Amino acid sequence: MNYRHAFHGGNFADVLKHLVLTLVLVHMRKKAAPFRVIDTHAGCGLYNLASIEAENTGEWCNGIGRLLAARDCCPGEVSRVLAPYIDLMERGFRTWAGGMRELVRNPGGPLIERRLMRDDDVLIVNELHTKDPDALAELFHRDRQSTVLGLDGCVALKALLPPKERRGIILVDPPFEIPGEFERLANELHVAPLDGDSKELVATGVVVMNPPFTLAEDLETVLFCLAEVLGVQLRAVGSNRWIVAEGAKA
Repeated sequence: MNYRHAFHGGNFADVLKHLVLTLVLVHMRKKAAPFRVIDTHAGCGLYNLASIEAENTGEWCNGIGRLLAARDCCPGEVSRVLAPYIDLMERGFRTWAGGMRELVRNPGGPLIERRLMRDDDVLIVNELHTKDPDALAELFHRDRQSTVLGLDGCVALKALLPPKERRGIILVDPPFEIPGEFERLANELHVAPLDGDSKELVATGVVVMNPPFTLAEDLETVLFCLAEVLGVQLRAVGSNRWIVAEGAKA
């Protein structure tokens, strides 16, 4: 499966990824020292949910569309964890269309990262695929805190480390063109059973290295409810686990 962002933006996998990203960014903001964000496979940064690609799959309707519709039904602690991400979506990406305030655009990681940065933080976004670097360059062309690159993601990452700020976030979300990549990550959030025959994406995962100390508890709080809201079948589940126990050596 080729995971081009334009076809799948706003789906349940996007929701999980961007929720985790938002929680990490919010935590990074708690210290005054500046940080750098490096997004190695950034896509084009902003997606039109009325585009041919998005309408072809309609996946966002069962992702961010469902979550925004259910926000007032979530328990208090779940709402607290979801609030930074949902508030960002509500404030920045709902627009008036057809006489109603509708979600017509979905931000990629770069815009979420930029919206949550402070005046002395730095953003580097990289994308190699076809026209996406041009779209990113247009999106950030007047932004002195952001740099746009069009390199192979792994090459860019090696060239950009270590960050001079000594604090940073690296987001790696490739298009999954190499066989087996999905299977290695699909153990965190299932919106339908993994029966092996489905041609649609039904599970996703986010691996976080050196996570903020608050992240595990926040995900424990929210994942069960998130699976209920986004599930398309009764056996939808969400889980959080340590690959290497906190404090242990890898």
